[in-house]
Amino acid sequence: MGQAEAALFERGAWTKALEKYAAVTHLTIQLYDTDERLICGPVNPTALFELFTPGHHDLGIFAACIRRCLTQAEIPPAVVVEDHDGLAVVGIALMLSGEIVGVAVAGYALTTFLDQHALERLARNSGRSFEMVWAVGRKERPLPRERLALYGELLRTLGDTLLGENFSTRRQEQTSTRLAEALASEQAARAEAEAATALVRRVQALTDMALDLPLDDLLHELLTRLRNELQTDTAVILLRQLAEEGGEEELRVRAAIGLEEKQQHQVRIPVGQGFAGRIAAERRPI
Repeated sequence: MGQAEAALFERGAWTKALEKYAAVTHLTIQLYDTDERLICGPVNPTALFELFTPGHHDLGIFAACIRRCLTQAEIPPAVVVEDHDGLAVVGIALMLSGEIVGVAVAGYALTTFLDQHALERLARNSGRSFEMVWAVGRKERPLPRERLALYGELLRTLGDTLLGENFSTRRQEQTSTRLAEALASEQAARAEAEAATALVRRVQALTDMALDLPLDDLLHELLTRLRNELQTDTAVILLRQLAEEGGEEELRVRAAIGLEEKQQHQVRIPVGQGFAGRIAAERRPI
């Protein structure tokens, strides 16, 4: 079962509602998906259900009812009463937006008085002892098929209501999620636009400043702003040039803040060595 189906058949909500239905009808209810897999229940296991519970002692009545519910051609599907020699279940196809999304089956009920021969047949078919079937069967009061069909209509109304509410809740949650995502995207775009605007303003301020300052003063101003932005003690601009007497290229100080003038003249960094030298050699940030 996918996430969408799981949201429609949230076990807690269905169990609570089906318990109230079972208290009125005295039946056991199970929900199945369209692949005939059990997704909720059994709710209110009765003595008859425990006796012929799907499994080793299964009479196939639940399974037959499920198949009939899933294969109906009429819309809306009719209530299905599956009656095997007086032992019956009632089932309905659960519909949403014109499609079958599951099946609800409730049982067992006796639709007629079962004599000794009928009870012996049930015992033989289920693999139970006659004494066990007799002990449970004799306590059950027959339920007319018409009443069982009405219980099916009640189950359909309950199912339609729960599916509608769950679908509406899921749609609201999806809408809220999409709105939250759209809002987050809008806020991110606004923040990006504001950052870009601030950058343009800073660049414009630097451009305006550069028009009025000599180069040395401009470099000093740039380093001052850079040091303040990065909160460092020292900021240096190094230029790449050939060493004296035809030596290898090296980096030398062009402008600096935080270095004494004597230190600035002493700085010689071979290209390819040290942190700054690697940046100059590889021509990319590190």
